[in-house]
Amino acid sequence: MGWRPMQPQPKQFEYEIGGKKYSQRKLVLGQLRQLGQVLTGIRLPQPVTQEAVALALADRVNEALAVVLIPEGQEPRDKDNAQIAAELDWSIEAEQTLEVIRDFFACNPISGCKPLVAQITTSLAGIVETPSIETSPGSPKATPSGGGKLSGAARPKTSGPTPTGT
Repeated sequence: MGWRPMQPQPKQFEYEIGGKKYSQRKLVLGQLRQLGQVLTGIRLPQPVTQEAVALALADRVNEALAVVLIPEGQEPRDKDNAQIAAELDWSIEAEQTLEVIRDFFACNPISGCKPLVAQITTSLAGIVETPSIETSPGSPKATPSGGGKLSGAARPKTSGPTPTGT
């Protein structure tokens, strides 16, 4: 095995919010999963700016911040996000909220997250919007597993009137 240089340590930001110390650094997978749950159903406007993110999150901004902020002396896996979100609700100022969001993008560049976000979005869209289709070999028709008809299913075109069986 050859020697590999150490990668530079990710940026870390520190805050004092409501008399408590928090830090923010590059997200780990568990935090990405938690943040994905908080962001479910939220559409971010383009271009993505810190103000746009804060507005899009609306009443869930404290939950998102609870995922990314780490209380002093704790690790991401040990946090109680619900408790942190409740504390942030009454302690973080609007300017600090924007600062944390700005620092989030410095820690987690969008360019590095785009492939992952695209993959997750595609997977979720397939689960939510695509009906389960069952087919059998040689069967010309596919039907949803619920037994209903597929909307927009292709039908053979005919020219002229359809025979009525008389």
